[in-house]
Amino acid sequence: MKSIQTKITALIMAAIVVSVVLAGGAGIYALKTENDADTAMEMEMLCAHNAQAIDAYLNSVKQSVDMISRYARENMSSVELMEGGVLGFDGSGAALADRDWGTNRQRVLDNYLSRHIRSIAPMFLSIANHTKGVVAFYYRLNPEISRQEQGVFYCKTSASAFAESPMTDIMAYAPNDINQVGWYYQTLQRGRPSWLPPAFNENIGQKTLAYTTPIYMAGTFVGLVGMDISFDALVSQVQDIHIFETGYACLTDDQGRVLYHPEAAQGSSIETISPDLMDTARLIRQDGSQGLASYSIGGQVKHMAFTTLSNGMRLAVVAPVREINRRWHRLVNGVIFITMLVMLVFIPLITLMTTRIINPLKRLTAAAGQLTDGNYDVKLDYRGEDEVGILTETVRHLVSHLKVYISDLNSMAYKDALTGIKNKSAFDLFARKLDDMIATAPADQAPRFAIVMFDCNELKEINDHYGHDKGDVYLRTASQQICNTFNHSPVFRLGGDEFAVVLQQADFLRREKLLEEFDRTSATINAENADSWNRVSIAKGCAVYDPAIDANTADVLRRADEAMYRDKNAHHAGAEGK
Repeated sequence: MKSIQTKITALIMAAIVVSVVLAGGAGIYALKTENDADTAMEMEMLCAHNAQAIDAYLNSVKQSVDMISRYARENMSSVELMEGGVLGFDGSGAALADRDWGTNRQRVLDNYLSRHIRSIAPMFLSIANHTKGVVAFYYRLNPEISRQEQGVFYCKTSASAFAESPMTDIMAYAPNDINQVGWYYQTLQRGRPSWLPPAFNENIGQKTLAYTTPIYMAGTFVGLVGMDISFDALVSQVQDIHIFETGYACLTDDQGRVLYHPEAAQGSSIETISPDLMDTARLIRQDGSQGLASYSIGGQVKHMAFTTLSNGMRLAVVAPVREINRRWHRLVNGVIFITMLVMLVFIPLITLMTTRIINPLKRLTAAAGQLTDGNYDVKLDYRGEDEVGILTETVRHLVSHLKVYISDLNSMAYKDALTGIKNKSAFDLFARKLDDMIATAPADQAPRFAIVMFDCNELKEINDHYGHDKGDVYLRTASQQICNTFNHSPVFRLGGDEFAVVLQQADFLRREKLLEEFDRTSATINAENADSWNRVSIAKGCAVYDPAIDANTADVLRRADEAMYRDKNAHHAGAEGK
């Protein structure tokens, strides 16, 4: 028969094991829940951020076409059209049957249209020269109103120059000849400004993406204005998007057909990549669709976030789940290790503290039950100097350690291991709070803050020449210098050799002086240290939140990043000049 001491020892050991396992499990569950939410948000933010950059490019083309179309309408006289006898012509070709092109009225109209086109062409050329990626632009008149004056067509004959080229004879082709006249008839059919599907432009000899807008005056279809951009230039922007280690971006049309994908054939439907994407393909076909999906391919699970671009195409970013969850797995392994360590340390101690039993032990057992239920504020008030008292004191310490341990786990999730400062997850949490303030604050009470981006210039050279341990010293030195200067503001390590500081209140008002102080103290450090890993060479860029141009903190961070890269390029240029 087992002794009561053995039974009590076994009971308390079981209670401690369960408590530790529950505490560790609760920590792991909390971390996993937070990781899943952060993963979805991070993928959606990455997709939205890259879509925003592509939309900015597309919108520049749209704005250019809208500008010249407004100018064309403002310089078109409905009186001249009326006197020319073409009011009400709708571009369908019905008016061509009875047209007499040799009348004096037609010649007057032709001359007016010629002057109108030539007055538009210089401005159109100027706008096209200042619009990135344009390979052709045109102002095509409705062939029903003039046979002599067709319009104007310019295409790039070299990498930097536009030259006027002959216009396509619309009447020489069938309306369903997409490659030759699809740009004209699709615009006429839609009757509104729009992006046309990618098509091979026979006039230019390459695949293009066109934005066109019809010109109407007094109920008459006068013609259309349009610009073509190279489809390869758009694909190049998508190819430049990299997510985690091996993640990538792809492009589909509004029907889910692949326009660009590094692993799928162009023109294939997105569900052919994986059967798991059938529901996603149906969602993509909805107007303005966006979302998050998971699928398996080649034994690998991937996450895909997608959104609709301003031209109706769908941009998707894809990354393997194992890469996304790498940080989470490290945290889980740490939690498991610490949990096992706590169990191995404390369970043997319990076997030494079980002689005084009865009432104190009952109270202790009840307390263990409360711990099992997750109540870490339980009172252990037995102060006896016997073995039960010692056991009670040990359990008190265990509860304290568990509370500290849970607190440390939460702290580890937002702390950079190398430098000891806040990490990227902490920055994302801080940014979300700022974004909430931006979204809810009245216009006259918008938050005032600035973001300073830092990038260590010489890290790669130090790693290559002196080893990664010296590179770590260099990163800690850089982190310390940033923290010393901006000691009233939160400092974050965003990854690698990049740091960020969010300036608010007094530091925001003193930002210029702080940046100057940073340069002075950096120069002092460099003068006092000969070893490159103890010196400070940091590129920096500052951006102030402006409600007029910044929708959120991501916009401010992007502008600070751009300013930092200008500083970094200036540093490299200066170094090469020396």
